[in-house]
Amino acid sequence: MAAWATAHPYLTFVLALVVGLSIWSAIRLRASRFGRALVAIAGSEDAARALGIDVAHYKLMAFLISAAYAALAGSLFVHVV
Repeated sequence: MAAWATAHPYLTFVLALVVGLSIWSAIRLRASRFGRALVAIAGSEDAARALGIDVAHYKLMAFLISAAYAALAGSLFVHVV
């Protein structure tokens, strides 16, 4: 194990909990209306636009969600470094 894991055993638990919650939320997000819209946009933006999906809005929201995941990962990683 790494030195930080033995020095702070609660941190390992917190990291595992956050990873688990992040995976769970990503799975739930994919199954939601928002996730289905992103899958449609990934398949074909023109077809998604024809179905009435606001492509720019969903792309912006996807960017914001990915930024939140990156911020969460960075805030947890700073304790390891």
